[in-house]
Amino acid sequence: MTFKTILPVLLLTLAGCTTTPSIADKSKTVDEYLTNTSITSEDGGRIYDQYAMKAVLIGEIIENTEWPEGKKDTVKLCVIGDDDFRGKLNKVAKILKEEKGYNLDVKRGIRESDVKYCDVLFAGFMYVDRELRGYLNRASGHPVLTIGDDKYFEYHGGMITFNRPDSGQPERLKVNINMEAVEKAGLSLNSDLVEIADNVKY
Repeated sequence: MTFKTILPVLLLTLAGCTTTPSIADKSKTVDEYLTNTSITSEDGGRIYDQYAMKAVLIGEIIENTEWPEGKKDTVKLCVIGDDDFRGKLNKVAKILKEEKGYNLDVKRGIRESDVKYCDVLFAGFMYVDRELRGYLNRASGHPVLTIGDDKYFEYHGGMITFNRPDSGQPERLKVNINMEAVEKAGLSLNSDLVEIADNVKY
């Protein structure tokens, strides 16, 4: 699945979609996993699990990011803040390894001082704003790709933000990219990723 096919699906995601875990756990590919974590709507369409989609999108973003030393065979993904994935990131990481031979090492509970050892920092909602600023400040000056689900993330210099849905579009999830921050860290993003963004700041 490419960014251009992920985006239309991502826009139809709905928080609260639940499926039988045992079925999803048997998934062998990303496409199969998305199907197994979705439900059928009344009109016969698919309603996708929001966090399964975010986990897949995070994996796709990482796959299409290049670090100063080039592509990485193993990427250390550090997760801070609220973790609503409930194992979905780990499942996607397992699928990526089996399907594409790509290693995504998911770490949780890291300290601010450990951020410089991460390749990617994902920030969920954080109740104390200064904690988010602290982690992002620690990432500054290092080739760490920062992705966030916190509404203040982009204002504190985060690179890629999953924005909350608009009130008029409850199912619409927006993706914003701060290319200035990306380039300052010495990272580069695939042009397909930049094309799907709702807003790109240079």
